[in-house]
Amino acid sequence: MAYPPVISDNEKNMLRLVESRELSNPIEWSQFVVLADLQPSVFGDGIAHLVAGGLIDTGEAKQGILSALFGGDPEVYVFITSAGKKYLARHGHTTALEDAHEAAFNETSDDKRKAIEEAVRIYMNSFSPEPNYTTEKIIEATSRLDDDVKKEIKVSALECEKMWDEYEEQFGHRSAATSDEEANFRDPVIISTTVRMFRAMDEQLRRLKLPHSRKPSSWDTHYKGGDMGLDAAPWGTEVNSSCDTL
Repeated sequence: MAYPPVISDNEKNMLRLVESRELSNPIEWSQFVVLADLQPSVFGDGIAHLVAGGLIDTGEAKQGILSALFGGDPEVYVFITSAGKKYLARHGHTTALEDAHEAAFNETSDDKRKAIEEAVRIYMNSFSPEPNYTTEKIIEATSRLDDDVKKEIKVSALECEKMWDEYEEQFGHRSAATSDEEANFRDPVIISTTVRMFRAMDEQLRRLKLPHSRKPSSWDTHYKGGDMGLDAAPWGTEVNSSCDTL
């Protein structure tokens, strides 16, 4: 582990709660829920992230015969792994923000480019009626973006959401187009807002002296190489459309 993985402060606190609870001495699920004292969605996301990172694990206790006969649910336990103990020993005293600073210091140029690409997509998704990311993740990601870049992304996101609202009202769904009429209504806005998003992404990368963002393979055809006649960007300069293709 060259630098700390991205573990939120809530997740660090959850990990500290099970610091002494190894496989031989696990904590029962309901007790862990009470001690963590988090919103169910935050707790669930935290458990999933810590398990996926190999820092904690869960297991079920064997049911007795009577419990199984009467439909009792098996007890679920949580315990820290050896990787989790090593993580706490190295990074248990720091905050998520301090970890992010350390990670940024160790990032390569390609790491940084990927982080900006992800931050832009997370910020754009944050304007969705049902974002895919937690508030903490959105704050963490968008801290990498300048205000005028975020302004451009917001314009793109809101324009796209407005189109989807009108699309749903007219066609009764928000999924892929099933007719030329639906495609003609949807596609021009998707294309222009995607180009606007990449324009913002490339400007942020340019300021950091990083390579251009990686574009879809259809960038030069479907997206016309970014030449969509958009209004002037908030920073007042056009972004070079040269790119790496995904």
